[in-house]
Amino acid sequence: MRANYYGDISDEALNDMIGYGYVLGTGDKNASYYTARQFNELLAVQNGNIMGVGVDLVKDTSGYGRIVAVYDGSPAEDMGMETGGFITSVDGSDVKGISVENILAKLRGEGGTDVQVGYMAPDGTTNEYTINRRAYIIPSVNFNMISGGIGYIRIQRFDGTTLNQFSRAVNTLQDEGVKGLILDLRDNGGGLLRAAIDCLDILVPRGDLVWAEYKNGERKLLGESDESSVNLPMIV
Repeated sequence: MRANYYGDISDEALNDMIGYGYVLGTGDKNASYYTARQFNELLAVQNGNIMGVGVDLVKDTSGYGRIVAVYDGSPAEDMGMETGGFITSVDGSDVKGISVENILAKLRGEGGTDVQVGYMAPDGTTNEYTINRRAYIIPSVNFNMISGGIGYIRIQRFDGTTLNQFSRAVNTLQDEGVKGLILDLRDNGGGLLRAAIDCLDILVPRGDLVWAEYKNGERKLLGESDESSVNLPMIV
């Protein structure tokens, strides 16, 4: 290829595509290849600490990214962005039809750098903001007491902050006299297995939690629960 291709070849891009090809060739839909930049972003997400503007998006029928969360202490909150609004452009480029993952990747970047963001509020008014990227915390657990003394806990992902947040949610609801728990894991993209094991340990009595079985047939216990547990009706 290097000898005959008429054009410039980036070794970095070529190696990344080789990596993508290897992973794709496994046929495992749960396997992913990450470039160095993507891997660093993944680590930041797993640590619950991101450099960016501070919004979460879903794809809307309009083709734009609709804001479903504005994180506390983020630049987006400072600018007055609201849930239900839309990101319409990044650095002057229209983002209609672009995947949510790519829009978020464009919004993230090195702390202290600026990004131009086109924003449409829920009432249809539009603005162009210059936003200085900085670190913000992504909460992985939200909770509240709903009717009938039922506690609702939503776990959005399993990262380095999840165990402390989940433990606080369970303890707070128990202090408030909770009678049962709803554990909402819808749209949970996964994350750190260790965080999931530690959260499960809080809930269930002593016993094995997770086993791994390797290609050579070896089995290894990855997590077990201690005696303490939450003795409440639960639904997941």
